[in-house]
Amino acid sequence: MQTIVNKTFKEIAPGDAATVQRTLQAGDVRAWAAAFGDVDMLAGPAESQGAAGIVMAILTALVGSALPGPGTSIRTTSVQIKGALPIGTAMTARLVVREKRLDHGIVVLDGQCTDPTGRVFATAILEVLAPTTRQRHQVAEHRLEGLVERNMLSNAGHTRGECKECKPC
Repeated sequence: MQTIVNKTFKEIAPGDAATVQRTLQAGDVRAWAAAFGDVDMLAGPAESQGAAGIVMAILTALVGSALPGPGTSIRTTSVQIKGALPIGTAMTARLVVREKRLDHGIVVLDGQCTDPTGRVFATAILEVLAPTTRQRHQVAEHRLEGLVERNMLSNAGHTRGECKECKPC
């Protein structure tokens, strides 16, 4: 188990940053497409709505786990996809504190996702309500890889590799 600890509004300063690396697998894309009905994404995760959803999911996970961390409430998000998501290679998601709005406890974060060559394939702006008290959470590490696929197959009465109609058999 991993312990994650937040940064409170008072502790956060412009320029603070958090980064995570993640290798986006084809199964992640298929799971997203299946869960949210984004059939365009199955053809290729470039300009589909699902690409924006995946990027935002990774960035909001970084908000909830690192900057500011547990207890944060996301108020607004905006994402712009600038190119195809890198599949099978490490991507880097980074959040940087742009500003603090003292009157409301809001922190404005700039998000950016890059591929291993440094090419920016997504940018984002997130406005979050940062916590005012310290919070610590124990988090079990897990992966959802394959869960949606197994569920789709069992619902169709198939086992992996036996059918021609279901994807991703």
